Amino acid sequence: MRQFNLEAQIVARLEHPHIVPLYDYWREPNNAFLVMRYLRGGSLLNVLKNQPSIKEAARLFDQIARALAVAHQASVIHQDIKPGNILLDENDNAYLSDFGIARDLSVSPEEHQIRRGTLAYMAPEQFMSSEKEITHHVDIYSMGVILYELIAGERAFKPASETDLIRAKVHGKVPSVSSARPDLPPGIDEIIQKATHKVPSERHNTIIELSDAFQEYVAGSSALQTPNRPISASRPPRSEAVLDESTPQQIIEPVNPFLGLRAFQEGDARFFFGREQVTKQLIYRLAQYEPDYRFLAVVGPSGSGKSSVVKAGVIPALRAGAVPGS
Repeated sequence: MRQFNLEAQIVARLEHPHIVPLYDYWREPNNAFLVMRYLRGGSLLNVLKNQPSIKEAARLFDQIARALAVAHQASVIHQDIKPGNILLDENDNAYLSDFGIARDLSVSPEEHQIRRGTLAYMAPEQFMSSEKEITHHVDIYSMGVILYELIAGERAFKPASETDLIRAKVHGKVPSVSSARPDLPPGIDEIIQKATHKVPSERHNTIIELSDAFQEYVAGSSALQTPNRPISASRPPRSEAVLDESTPQQIIEPVNPFLGLRAFQEGDARFFFGREQVTKQLIYRLAQYEPDYRFLAVVGPSGSGKSSVVKAGVIPALRAGAVPGS
């Protein structure tokens, strides 16, 4: 229960477009619940089955790197970065999820239950060092292993047993991508080898430094300007319908007319009910022209509907002339 509370508190304070948001959490005598955004696009595992183009890999990698950078800036180490914890939405945007074993450096180590991540993506120091010696470099290592998979189309380590895997990580190194992708220009191996160096201090200083190095590699390699494969060869782009005549019928996922836990936007104003009184109070407040009334802040807990009130309540009212001259 202590670890559950820590996870909920960590996710609640990490706000980024590519971190799965937490809407609510609560405890009952025999259960504990996290209410989070439902993502329909599967995970990065689906992407790896149909090797993405290098440019698509760079886009997804940068999205997760930017999200992870926010966690690191907040003194949070994820500790379990792996393809199954990177989720996708309907438009194939990536989201970082599952902070269940994250380490909050602002909390004493005694507050954490010591749990390890997934062995295939763990940095060597995660099973060699004490908990106090773990830094954000373990996440950089994991991202380096994921980068290898995105490019090579296969796992970096394929030992027969866990013992062999640990031995490979401690005494060996990530194999060369060039052996799996001889068509790529030189330079990518240096990036991955640096990210997955056995010595944490020899890795990239930050996850953004790693991502930027990969972006520069992609941008500077003319051979990569033509994508090799779409992100998923088994499905069309999500914005297009299935028009294959050999298919008996189209399968189109229905659109849910109820927004539920998603925030209301300005275009959803006609469906926005139940906050009329709050909207009127805000409009009244905006109509006051005293000097001290020029700033208005809408404050409330995460998921309480602040943005919905502003976007689907206040802004449409202003456009309709609720405050003269606005």
